[in-house]
Amino acid sequence: MESVLTPPLPFKFEENITNMAFGSLCESWEKWKNGFQIYVKACEINKKTEDIQINIFLHVVGEQCREIIEQSTTKCTTLATLIGLVDKHFKAKKNVTVERHRFFTRQQGEHESIDQYVFELRKLAQSCEFGNLNDGLIKDRLICGIVSAAIRERLLREDDLTLSKALEICRAAIVSKMYSEDIKRECTSEIKSNEVCAVANKEVYELNRSGAKVEAKSSRSTSSGRGWRGRGWVPGAGRGGASGAGPAGAQHRAPYAHRGGRCGQCGGVHKKYDCPAYGRSCMKCSRPNHFARMCRVYMVEESEDQVNNINNRPCDCCDEWNTELKINNVPVSFKLDTGAQVNILPEGYLMKLGIASEDLLKINTRLTEYSGAGINVIGKIFLRVRYKKDLYVLEFKIVDLDSAPILGRDACKELNLVRRVMSVEQSNDDFPDFIKEFSDVFHGIGCLPGEYKIQLKSDAAPVIHAPRKLPFAIKDAVKNKLLEMEAQNIIAKVEGPSDWVSSITVVKKSNGDLRICLDPKELNNAIKREHFRLPTIDEIVSNLSGARYFSTLDASSGFWQVRLDETSRYCTFNTPFGRYKFLRMPYGICSASEVFHKKIYENFDDIEGVCMYIDDLLVYGRTKEEHDQRLKNVLERCVKVNLKLNRNKCRFGLQEIKYLGHRITKDGLSPDDSHITAIKNMPTPVNRKDIERFLGLITYVGTFIPNLSDKTQPLRELLKKGN
Repeated sequence: MESVLTPPLPFKFEENITNMAFGSLCESWEKWKNGFQIYVKACEINKKTEDIQINIFLHVVGEQCREIIEQSTTKCTTLATLIGLVDKHFKAKKNVTVERHRFFTRQQGEHESIDQYVFELRKLAQSCEFGNLNDGLIKDRLICGIVSAAIRERLLREDDLTLSKALEICRAAIVSKMYSEDIKRECTSEIKSNEVCAVANKEVYELNRSGAKVEAKSSRSTSSGRGWRGRGWVPGAGRGGASGAGPAGAQHRAPYAHRGGRCGQCGGVHKKYDCPAYGRSCMKCSRPNHFARMCRVYMVEESEDQVNNINNRPCDCCDEWNTELKINNVPVSFKLDTGAQVNILPEGYLMKLGIASEDLLKINTRLTEYSGAGINVIGKIFLRVRYKKDLYVLEFKIVDLDSAPILGRDACKELNLVRRVMSVEQSNDDFPDFIKEFSDVFHGIGCLPGEYKIQLKSDAAPVIHAPRKLPFAIKDAVKNKLLEMEAQNIIAKVEGPSDWVSSITVVKKSNGDLRICLDPKELNNAIKREHFRLPTIDEIVSNLSGARYFSTLDASSGFWQVRLDETSRYCTFNTPFGRYKFLRMPYGICSASEVFHKKIYENFDDIEGVCMYIDDLLVYGRTKEEHDQRLKNVLERCVKVNLKLNRNKCRFGLQEIKYLGHRITKDGLSPDDSHITAIKNMPTPVNRKDIERFLGLITYVGTFIPNLSDKTQPLRELLKKGN
């Protein structure tokens, strides 16, 4: 194998090194040593005798390092001790103060992207020993070192700013700036085009009035007598036609006129074949062979004046659900309808707005009303919208319908006319004040005491999966998530061979973030489970007798708060960006739920008034004082064992709360309304799988259904063999 793979080049360095304090020589040696170790494993040199390994190292490392080894009085009998000898020579003692100076003086480069700048800060922070302050200091350095003063000012206005939130703000600001520059460049280009055409028209008009003849030299042959009809060409140009003024006939022609003397593609007057718009793309619609000033995409502007509706019909809805825009300087009142998936413009508005039916694009879209009745769609058109000094291009469906124009859900969101609110929670007047004392519990990812050792069955056979392809739309987001997880010490890069390599599954969470889950089908079959028993809902409810106040706590990325031991190599996974392994317990392995529940049970079972189910904790009390004291005990234990909670999913001091799919109150347990709605809306079962699915939903709320067994007997008969 060593004859096939090329060994690393000899390690060379300057004799007089003056910057060892900054670790450049040390870093070069570490890179060379890592390359040599990969070569040793790939060529199976470690299976050879120690004497052969030492001689191979002396041959590869080069003459300069051999001289260093010869000067040493230490006798090395193994390759490890020999490499350690060279390590002592090159590795300078790390100066944390110097490393932190490099970090705190690192500025963003003029042409350096935000993501590249943060990546470099993460690399510098690795040697600064910041500990739990790592992400916070990177965020602070990002704010201080960023080039844009406007973005810095925007970041300084934010409360509770985190590193991930700061990155989102920076990326959004950069994208907005790019769009703004494009729009400004487009408007400037259009103004210049109008000025040029105006000058050209004036010059041609002066020539025509003076009777001077204009010479037209065509870049193409006109002897065939044919001309292009649609894009600024005219028929009959050639074979001496009407343009034969002068001796040569075809050499002298009047300026090309179209649509009343102006070209329909560029807006100017020019010679035949010389339309400047030919071959150019419109800055409005991106279609070829015309300028934006002659484009048939119409301008829409918001009007702040109070005017009557264009159809003079009063709108049934409130004024705050209407917005008034202008199309071709004609005011139109649009109804905001977040239930509509498209924008609607009735056909009756086309003539009043100066839009010809030929301008519409033919489509085969079918639209229906809320009642299910069909709507006749004539076509569609793209309208350019200017709203609060910003430009948007919206698509409108032209319909044969006598109604007010409608702005649909997507357009309302794009123009920031409506804002989506995910949930509305009733505030609690008796919110415990001491929650603020434990603010650190709700930030970051914790690490519970102890480690989890994955044990495999004796007959387990390793399996290696190839990396799965990622959709282009989420590829960059997955890469950034992997870098973030690596910085949080949740995963680590893997170099060298691996026995177990699984694939990953990417799940989009409700807050828009991505979760990287392991997909270890074969590994799950090989894992020895602990089978730690989980409590049932009946056992949990039996402890709540007399309770009137409740709080629920949710562990933040719960499974990632359990550290793996050296068996983490079993959790290696493949990505398009290389191989990684989980250093924390991953989502996807079959034993994760019971292992995490066991950890929570061991750390919180001795606290009175607490129920646990995997990563969900329920704190209860008969009185407000009793509940608050128990909640405070739980939060203090979270600090002690380093368990972090998800603040957005925690609920405090409520008299009615949802827990494990049920509604818990002082009066007892009742089913969650969402389960009842799901059962009511479930389609009629048509096969065996549908019946099993329906019975599963029914069984979940079976406690609240009297005589459930008798009522489901006919359905269970259908599941017997032979039916």
